[in-house]
Parts: sequence; structure tokens; C-alpha cells
Amino acid sequence: KKKKIFSQAYSGHQFGHFTNLGDGRAMIIGEYLLKNNLRVDIQLKGCGITKYSRGGDGKATLRSMLKEYIISEAIHYLKIPSSRSLAVFKTGEKINRENLKDGAVLARIMNSHIRVGTFEYAAFFGNKNYLNLLTNYTVKRLYPDIISSNNIALDLLEIVMIKQIDLVANWFRVGFIHGVMNTDNTSISAETFDYGPCAFMNNYNPNTTYSSIDYYQRYSYGNQSKIVKWNLSRFAETLLPLIDENKPKCYLCHELFDNMEDLNKHQKSKHKEFFDKYEKDDTKTL
Repeated sequence: KKKKIFSQAYSGHQFGHFTNLGDGRAMIIGEYLLKNNLRVDIQLKGCGITKYSRGGDGKATLRSMLKEYIISEAIHYLKIPSSRSLAVFKTGEKINRENLKDGAVLARIMNSHIRVGTFEYAAFFGNKNYLNLLTNYTVKRLYPDIISSNNIALDLLEIVMIKQIDLVANWFRVGFIHGVMNTDNTSISAETFDYGPCAFMNNYNPNTTYSSIDYYQRYSYGNQSKIVKWNLSRFAETLLPLIDENKPKCYLCHELFDNMEDLNKHQKSKHKEFFDKYEKDDTKTL
């Protein structure tokens, strides 16, 4: 039977600005059912041009793929949800960047590559029916416990909210900076993925930023909790037509995100020892 290999279309807010995107150098080659019946995507990153490459060559350097392999596995073994790296393959090509680099392809798995940007794409370029199909598929695959809910979209938002807050709290715990927390890099499965200009801090400084193009420190270490709330607000906006069409949007968002403030406080108390130790003195070493 012929297998379908595909790259995903999605939108996203990159540094706060909405744009249409997609997998510019990655392809999902299939799914695999693990022993615990968990279904994962198998994806190749750096495998060449796709319909979403936007003028790029679709390739990756050996250095960047080795970095993702090492850091994603480190995050996993620090007990933080993450995509997993299976292998890095040298392609034998030279990739033209600032100079010639060795080319490589990364094979990775993830519970799902559905992201906030996937819902933004469905909401802005599709219609309510597409959005409903995407929501039902996502719940069936990732959160089947709420499939019989009276308001699937609202329950999905609440689950993703809780899991994303917990994820970012764990990043704080280990001094991890993702670097590019765009909505297209915010996964509905609440896994760390798409490792670009990411790193761990050596010395505690909430303004630490590793992306060379993040001129205003939008995705700095200390700003990550604010950004995940901003990203989840965009997710909530896409789900509003499914949650309740009769309530004013501003009232509904206020109602939903009041709960998020309480969750933020809960997670902060959960990691109180960390915050007490490092928020008072930004010169301490982690």
C-alpha cells in the first residue's frame, strides 16, 4: 500500500506578527503505535524543499541537527515533555550558510505535531466545519478522556492551558530558554519541540536571550510565562466559535484566563524553592 508523506500547513504569530507558514524543511513519513498504544508521528527534518519552504533550500546542517538531538534528549531525561530524537544522518552534501557546512537529516518522533498555529490556519483560512473537524481529531488522538464532553473545545483549551503552564514552569526549573516561542512552536500536546536558538543558562539572569534576531527580548528566559499566556490567548480566539457563539468574545476570554492566572500562581508555588532562591538575586548561579 502506498504511504503518504506530507508536510504540514499552519499559520503562526512570529514575534507577535501573524503570517502563513508550514513545514519548510520537514516531512512526516508516518505514524507508529507504541506498546502503550500511544501514537507518535515520525518526522524527518532537513530532508529538502517542501511546498512551504518559502524560498529556502529545505536542508539542515549537521551542527544544528546534533544540537537538537542532544538538547531534546537532555530535556526528556530531565523529565520534561519533549519530542524525541532517533538519529542524525549525514547527507554527504555541503550546505550553503554563512559558509559551507556539512548537511544532515534528523529523524524525530512526537506525540503530535499539531500546534496552536494549526488551529490558527483552520480558523483564518478554513471555516467552522474545518475547525470542528480539527478539534475532534485532536481530542480523539491526544485527549480521548474528554471526547464525550458537553463542550469539547472549552475542555481542550483548559487541558492545553494546564499542560503548557506546567511545561514552561519546568523550563524555569532547569534554566531552559526555548528561544522562539511563536504560536507555531506551541504544541497542543504540550511537548518541547522545534529546538532552534535554545540553551540552558549558566548564570541566572531573567533577561537572557539566545535568539540573534530577538532584538527586544520577547522570548527571554523571564518572559516565557507571559508569552505562553499570550500564545494560549491566540489559541482561545480560534476556539471561540466552537465554545460559545452567544457570549461576547471579550467576556469569554476574561472568564477563561482568570483561571489561567490561578494556575500560574499554583505552578509558581509548586516550584517555590526555585523562585524564592533566584528571583531575589539575579547574580546567583543555577
